[in-house]
Amino acid sequence: PIGVVGALKYNGGQSLVVGLKKFSNIIWCGNGFGHGYITYFEEISVNYSKNESNEYTFSGDLDGIDNWDYIRCIDPIDKKELLESYPLFYYASMYGENSGLKGTEYENGWYVPSIIELFDICKNKEVIRDSLVCVNGFALNDDFYWSSTQSTASWYKAYQLNFLDCSVYDRDFG
Repeated sequence: PIGVVGALKYNGGQSLVVGLKKFSNIIWCGNGFGHGYITYFEEISVNYSKNESNEYTFSGDLDGIDNWDYIRCIDPIDKKELLESYPLFYYASMYGENSGLKGTEYENGWYVPSIIELFDICKNKEVIRDSLVCVNGFALNDDFYWSSTQSTASWYKAYQLNFLDCSVYDRDFG
Protein backbone atom coordinates (compact mmCIF):
# COMPACT_ATOMS: atom_id res chain seq x y z
CA PRO A 1 0.00 0.00 0.00
CA ILE A 2 0.96 3.60 -0.50
CA GLY A 3 0.27 6.08 2.23
CA VAL A 4 -0.48 9.75 1.95
CA VAL A 5 0.60 11.90 4.81
CA GLY A 6 -0.97 15.31 4.91
CA ALA A 7 0.29 18.13 7.05
CA LEU A 8 -1.51 21.20 8.27
CA LYS A 9 0.31 24.36 9.25
CA TYR A 10 -1.21 27.20 11.16
CA ASN A 11 -0.46 29.41 14.18
CA GLY A 12 2.51 31.16 12.66
CA GLY A 13 3.61 28.26 10.48
CA GLN A 14 3.98 25.55 13.12
CA SER A 15 3.09 22.04 12.00
CA LEU A 16 0.54 20.90 14.51
CA VAL A 17 -1.45 18.18 12.77
CA VAL A 18 -0.65 15.12 10.66
CA GLY A 19 -3.35 13.35 8.68
CA LEU A 20 -2.96 9.91 7.18
CA LYS A 21 -4.76 7.88 4.52
CA LYS A 22 -3.75 4.61 2.90
CA PHE A 23 -4.39 3.81 -0.74
CA SER A 24 -3.63 0.64 -2.63
CA ASN A 25 -2.51 2.85 -5.50
CA ILE A 26 -2.44 6.63 -5.65
CA ILE A 27 -0.29 8.51 -8.09
CA TRP A 28 1.53 11.83 -7.96
CA CYS A 29 0.58 12.85 -11.50
CA GLY A 30 -1.68 11.12 -14.01
CA ASN A 31 0.02 10.02 -17.21
CA GLY A 32 -1.35 12.08 -20.08
CA PHE A 33 -3.05 14.57 -17.77
CA GLY A 34 -1.71 18.00 -16.99
CA HIS A 35 1.85 19.10 -17.58
CA GLY A 36 3.33 17.15 -14.67
CA TYR A 37 4.56 14.36 -16.88
CA ILE A 38 6.40 16.74 -19.18
CA THR A 39 7.42 19.58 -16.87
CA TYR A 40 10.33 19.96 -14.52
CA PHE A 41 9.00 21.93 -11.56
CA GLU A 42 12.30 23.50 -10.57
CA GLU A 43 10.97 25.39 -7.53
CA ILE A 44 9.87 22.17 -5.78
CA SER A 45 12.96 20.10 -6.40
CA VAL A 46 15.42 19.00 -3.76
CA ASN A 47 18.95 17.71 -3.96
CA TYR A 48 20.05 15.20 -1.40
CA SER A 49 23.07 13.16 -0.53
CA LYS A 50 23.60 10.25 1.79
CA ASN A 51 26.89 9.55 3.52
CA GLU A 52 28.39 6.19 4.51
CA SER A 53 26.54 6.38 7.87
CA ASN A 54 23.22 6.59 5.98
CA GLU A 55 22.66 10.18 7.11
CA TYR A 56 20.88 12.44 4.63
CA THR A 57 21.62 16.05 3.74
CA PHE A 58 18.97 18.01 1.82
CA SER A 59 19.05 21.31 -0.06
CA GLY A 60 16.40 23.07 -2.07
CA ASP A 61 12.68 23.36 -1.36
CA LEU A 62 12.31 22.64 2.35
CA ASP A 63 8.61 23.35 2.82
CA GLY A 64 5.81 21.65 0.89
CA ILE A 65 3.07 24.06 1.93
CA ASP A 66 3.19 26.00 -1.34
CA ASN A 67 4.16 23.18 -3.73
CA TRP A 68 0.59 22.54 -4.89
CA ASP A 69 0.05 26.26 -5.56
CA TYR A 70 3.28 26.32 -7.55
CA ILE A 71 2.25 23.31 -9.67
CA ARG A 72 -1.15 24.86 -10.39
CA CYS A 73 0.54 28.12 -11.38
CA ILE A 74 2.78 26.31 -13.89
CA ASP A 75 -0.04 24.00 -15.03
CA PRO A 76 -3.28 26.02 -14.83
CA ILE A 77 -5.60 23.13 -15.61
CA ASP A 78 -9.35 23.22 -15.33
CA LYS A 79 -10.68 22.45 -11.84
CA LYS A 80 -12.57 19.37 -13.05
CA GLU A 81 -9.28 17.83 -14.23
CA LEU A 82 -7.46 18.20 -10.91
CA LEU A 83 -8.38 14.77 -9.59
CA GLU A 84 -7.21 13.03 -12.79
CA SER A 85 -4.14 15.21 -13.25
CA TYR A 86 -2.72 15.35 -9.72
CA PRO A 87 -4.64 12.86 -7.52
CA LEU A 88 -2.19 13.01 -4.60
CA PHE A 89 -2.34 16.79 -4.31
CA TYR A 90 -6.08 16.94 -4.89
CA TYR A 91 -6.68 14.40 -2.15
CA ALA A 92 -4.47 16.27 0.33
CA SER A 93 -6.17 19.60 -0.42
CA MET A 94 -9.58 18.00 0.24
CA TYR A 95 -8.44 16.02 3.31
CA GLY A 96 -10.17 18.21 5.89
CA GLU A 97 -13.50 18.20 4.11
CA ASN A 98 -13.37 14.47 3.33
CA SER A 99 -12.31 13.52 6.87
CA GLY A 100 -15.28 15.02 8.68
CA LEU A 101 -13.47 18.22 9.60
CA LYS A 102 -15.74 20.56 7.63
CA GLY A 103 -16.57 23.68 9.61
CA THR A 104 -13.63 23.24 11.99
CA GLU A 105 -10.29 25.00 12.20
CA TYR A 106 -8.76 21.88 10.63
CA GLU A 107 -10.81 21.93 7.42
CA ASN A 108 -8.41 23.93 5.22
CA GLY A 109 -4.67 24.15 4.76
CA TRP A 110 -3.79 20.48 4.22
CA TYR A 111 -0.92 19.73 1.87
CA VAL A 112 1.50 17.00 0.81
CA PRO A 113 4.76 17.48 2.73
CA SER A 114 8.09 17.98 1.03
CA ILE A 115 10.59 15.12 1.19
CA ILE A 116 12.37 16.94 4.00
CA GLU A 117 9.19 17.34 6.07
CA LEU A 118 8.33 13.71 5.40
CA PHE A 119 11.84 12.71 6.50
CA ASP A 120 11.34 14.62 9.76
CA ILE A 121 7.99 12.86 10.30
CA CYS A 122 9.68 9.50 9.70
CA LYS A 123 12.47 10.27 12.16
CA ASN A 124 9.77 10.96 14.78
CA LYS A 125 7.44 8.16 13.70
CA GLU A 126 7.38 6.33 17.03
CA VAL A 127 6.06 9.37 18.89
CA ILE A 128 3.59 10.14 16.09
CA ARG A 129 2.52 6.49 15.90
CA ASP A 130 1.84 6.43 19.65
CA SER A 131 -0.15 9.68 19.42
CA LEU A 132 -2.26 8.38 16.53
CA VAL A 133 -3.05 5.19 18.44
CA CYS A 134 -4.15 7.24 21.48
CA VAL A 135 -6.76 9.08 19.41
CA ASN A 136 -7.91 5.93 17.58
CA GLY A 137 -6.33 7.14 14.35
CA PHE A 138 -4.73 5.18 11.55
CA ALA A 139 -1.37 3.66 12.28
CA LEU A 140 1.65 5.24 10.67
CA ASN A 141 2.95 2.08 9.03
CA ASP A 142 6.30 1.24 7.52
CA ASP A 143 5.11 1.88 3.95
CA PHE A 144 6.17 4.16 1.13
CA TYR A 145 4.79 7.70 1.32
CA TRP A 146 4.76 10.26 -1.49
CA SER A 147 6.28 13.67 -0.98
CA SER A 148 5.37 16.82 -2.90
CA THR A 149 8.97 17.06 -4.09
CA GLN A 150 9.82 16.36 -7.69
CA SER A 151 12.99 14.38 -8.29
CA THR A 152 16.00 16.20 -9.67
CA ALA A 153 17.01 13.01 -11.49
CA SER A 154 14.08 13.05 -13.90
CA TRP A 155 11.09 15.29 -14.63
CA TYR A 156 8.63 12.36 -14.51
CA LYS A 157 9.65 11.20 -11.03
CA ALA A 158 8.98 12.37 -7.50
CA TYR A 159 10.46 11.39 -4.17
CA GLN A 160 8.93 8.80 -1.90
CA LEU A 161 10.08 7.93 1.58
CA ASN A 162 10.19 4.40 2.93
CA PHE A 163 9.06 4.63 6.54
CA LEU A 164 10.69 1.30 7.37
CA ASP A 165 14.16 2.87 7.40
CA CYS A 166 13.52 6.52 6.41
CA SER A 167 15.21 6.07 3.04
CA VAL A 168 14.52 8.25 -0.01
CA TYR A 169 13.55 6.87 -3.42
CA ASP A 170 12.67 8.57 -6.66
CA ARG A 171 9.68 6.91 -8.33
CA ASP A 172 7.77 7.37 -11.55
CA PHE A 173 4.70 9.56 -11.03
CA GLY A 174 2.26 6.86 -12.11
